[in-house]
Amino acid sequence: MKVAVIIPTWNAGRMLQEALESVAAQTVRPTQVVVVDDGSTDDSVDVVSAHPAVALIRQSRCGTAAARNTGIARTDADVVAFLDVDDLWPPRSLSVRIAALREAGADGCYGVVEEFLDPAALSRPVRPRSAARVPGSILVTREALARVGGFDESLPGGEGVDWVARFDATGLRWTKVDDVVLRRRIHESNKSRDPQYAKRTGLLEVARRSIAAKRLAPSGRAHPAPARESSD
Repeated sequence: MKVAVIIPTWNAGRMLQEALESVAAQTVRPTQVVVVDDGSTDDSVDVVSAHPAVALIRQSRCGTAAARNTGIARTDADVVAFLDVDDLWPPRSLSVRIAALREAGADGCYGVVEEFLDPAALSRPVRPRSAARVPGSILVTREALARVGGFDESLPGGEGVDWVARFDATGLRWTKVDDVVLRRRIHESNKSRDPQYAKRTGLLEVARRSIAAKRLAPSGRAHPAPARESSD
C-alpha cells in the first residue's frame, strides 16, 4: 500500500522542520512526502531542501485548501494523509491507521488528537484527548478522495469540517483507532483560537453545509461525532 503525506505550509519554517522530522520518524515510512509551499517568504524552501526525499511544490498564496488540493493532484498513492505544518505525528501514527484501514476494509481512518502548548508557558486552554476527524488525524483512500472531491477552496476557513461532512454524505465508511495519531500545537497564531474566527471565516456556513450533508447521508449509516476544527 503506497502512502502519500501532504503538508501545506506558509511562512512556518521552524514548525515545518519539526513536522518533517515527525514524518521521518514514522515506523512505517510513507512512499511520498509532498510539501506545498503556499507563497512563503521565509526559509521554508531551505528547510525542505535539507530533506532530499521530500518533494517541494511552490505556488502563489492561495490558502490551505488549495495547497492540499495541489498536493493531492501531484500524488498517486493508494492512501493519502495530511499534516498541518504546525502539528506533529507520534512515531506510530501512520502504522496504526494503515493497519486499521486494512483490517476494517474502510474508506478512511482517524484517531485521537492530543494538544500541547508552544511555548509551554503559553496561557491557553488545552482540551482533553479525544478522537477527532481533522485533516492531520485522517487517512483516506484514493478512491474516497475521488468520490468526495478536493477541499473547497471558496471557503475562507473550516474546509476540513466541510470535507468530512461531504465524506459522510457519500456513505463512505470510517474506522477509528484509540491511539494518539496527532499532536496539535497550540500557539499564538492558531486561527481557530481567535474569538472572531467563526464569524470571520464563515464557519456558520460550514456548519449549515454539514447539517445538510448529514441529512443526505444514506439512511441507517451511523457516522461518528462531527469533526473538530483544525488549527491551520
